[in-house]
Amino acid sequence: MSESRLHDRIVGLESIPKLISVSDYHKWKLAIENYLLVNGCLAIVQGTDVEPFRKYTHEFDDGGRPLEIKRTERAGSVMPTSNEITGDKKPLTTREEDKWQEWRKRELRAQGAIMSTVDSGLLVDVRSHKTAYDMWQWLVKDMQLNTSEHRCSAGR
Repeated sequence: MSESRLHDRIVGLESIPKLISVSDYHKWKLAIENYLLVNGCLAIVQGTDVEPFRKYTHEFDDGGRPLEIKRTERAGSVMPTSNEITGDKKPLTTREEDKWQEWRKRELRAQGAIMSTVDSGLLVDVRSHKTAYDMWQWLVKDMQLNTSEHRCSAGR
């Protein structure tokens, strides 16, 4: 088997088991984390690779990630406008646009990987989130059923 075929087999989306329920979660999480790591997207879902040049509030989520100004568009779909840019509010330079486009590729790859590997029942909820980080956090919270009450209310 060629190295590229072996690489595809090990880290391709087809090697990630579909997330259907909490019983599949840990196997799915290990596989998708490997895929995201190899594809340079793990920091996106961990919240450490944030959209460059976009304004953030001075508030932080529970993980210490800066909160964005309320997002109305899916992350990676629209470059920040002058009103949404940090600093002096000038349009982005070509170099800054290139940096944003590189981030966009990682963000959309992470979103696509998550949405492509969850069951259609979960996909409805996952798609309601605008960033790969928010999708990931929702899944972590939904699948970490720590109490019997939570498991019962989630029907799992």
